[in-house]
Amino acid sequence: MVNWESEIGSALIIAAIFLSLVGLGELLRGTGACSQEGTRKFVHFTGGIVSLSFAYVFTSHWTILGLGIVFIALMTITKKLGLLPSVHGVKRKSSGAILHPLAIYLTFSATSYLEKPYFYLISIAVLSVSDALAALIGISYGFKVYNVEEENKSVEGSFIFLLSTFLIVHLGLLLLTDVGRMECVLSALLISVLVTCFEAISLGGADNIFIPFGTLFIIMKITTKPIPEIIMQLCSIGMIFLATYLFGNISGRLGQSGIIGVALAGYAAWSLVGPEWYIPVLICTILISLFDLFLEMPGSQDE
Repeated sequence: MVNWESEIGSALIIAAIFLSLVGLGELLRGTGACSQEGTRKFVHFTGGIVSLSFAYVFTSHWTILGLGIVFIALMTITKKLGLLPSVHGVKRKSSGAILHPLAIYLTFSATSYLEKPYFYLISIAVLSVSDALAALIGISYGFKVYNVEEENKSVEGSFIFLLSTFLIVHLGLLLLTDVGRMECVLSALLISVLVTCFEAISLGGADNIFIPFGTLFIIMKITTKPIPEIIMQLCSIGMIFLATYLFGNISGRLGQSGIIGVALAGYAAWSLVGPEWYIPVLICTILISLFDLFLEMPGSQDE
């Protein structure tokens, strides 16, 4: 039975905290203490940290849905009116401010149904901490840049994302679950590699959906496997990415984001269906890379 008086009271407190964080971000931007990208990630990070409490503060997904609708409405209205540049002040097209609360609601609903609140904590922590760190490090220290359509990302930012995700997942599984120590390390390594790839090729704020759901899905799948199976999955990732990289670099038809995307498709076929299902993906990769099929050379066509 849901105690709605407690739920509504907690929701009002959380809403007040969120509004305070947005106001603080606007203050930091207005005083010049932080760049627009920095304030946007500040709100993203601090709001995500507050959201970690949802798994233990709220019992009904309807409460999270209500908070999400209010927040999405606030972001939509302020964006149309040109308000809150600390949140919306980003040059590239992004729906992150809307997709973020949606991702929190969907992740909460899934983990609440499964009765695994610790998986919610891990997934949202990766979204809040790793994504913010990757953006800030990439902006400040990112020199090795790679292109994903119209967006630029850095190797340094992706590496920080991978390292942060590994630590979050490893410590979360080790401290909050009964998964064995070696399984925690191997699962965290597998998850961090795959989710980093999801983040690397996500555009327009879509990483707000792919990161938590990718983390949750892989945790649910891999933590039930024995150590040899997890090692096999890691080996298959290495083999598939190596094969895709070697063929993709022969002609240059597959860009860096293309290599990541094709490799992820190959791994999905291998792990979700069976190793034999990777063969068609490999054949297509070879045809795309070696012959003038499906793809023109990058830059040979006008936009």
